[in-house]
Amino acid sequence: MSPYTLTPFVLEAIEKALPGTSPLPAYTTSKKISVIAGTLYLRVFPKEAPNGLFSGQELVDHLRGGKNLFLVNPVLKEGLLFLYLRPLPFPQIPEVLDWPTLTLAASSKVHLPAYALGGGL
Repeated sequence: MSPYTLTPFVLEAIEKALPGTSPLPAYTTSKKISVIAGTLYLRVFPKEAPNGLFSGQELVDHLRGGKNLFLVNPVLKEGLLFLYLRPLPFPQIPEVLDWPTLTLAASSKVHLPAYALGGGL
């Protein structure tokens, strides 16, 4: 799975999270996808959530740094978008977040086809 194969799904997730913004890819590198959505310039960093688990501290650190995350669960073939514009709905962040909790906190969720998951991040 690479940012290049995930770009259309990141755009779909942004469209769901920010309706009416018509997101356009600005550029994609091996580590991030840059998107223009309306008047916003969003840097989205794809990360894998092996076994549906992800570090709560890493999530918070990315969002505080003005970075957006697109977490991928290869088992469920789903992607979750987290935008720094939307605060997490937790009073305290657990050390490790499971997929159902991440899904509740995400700005949007998209389903991923098998071809988007080829390779590693």
